[in-house]
Amino acid sequence: CLNTKCCKDPKQRCFKKNDHWAQCRDSCKPGIDEHDRKMGKHVGNWSCEKFDDTPLPANCSKDAVDSAENCLTTRCCMNPNSKCFKKDDGWAACNETCTEAIWDKDPAEHRRKWTCDIV
Repeated sequence: CLNTKCCKDPKQRCFKKNDHWAQCRDSCKPGIDEHDRKMGKHVGNWSCEKFDDTPLPANCSKDAVDSAENCLTTRCCMNPNSKCFKKDDGWAACNETCTEAIWDKDPAEHRRKWTCDIV
């Protein structure tokens, strides 16, 4: 998608690895990708810059969420400086930054490590 800047699957986004590669993915974590490491080829840091013209969901402005709501489905944040960061397969939240850790502010029953993939 480096040239087309668009993904066929509307659930995916084109994420940039470097100036020579971008790929349609569900999410992206900056740094070395585990798949690349296992394959032993093209190992290098992903920037995970959103690099596409794939339209956001049709109701993005209406469906934008704040930091206390789940953005996993909408991928739309009210704060333009925020990104939708994935915690796990059931939750993502809009934040300006993300740390791969268990967050103290999460309710006790939901304290699991955040993956911080950008969705």
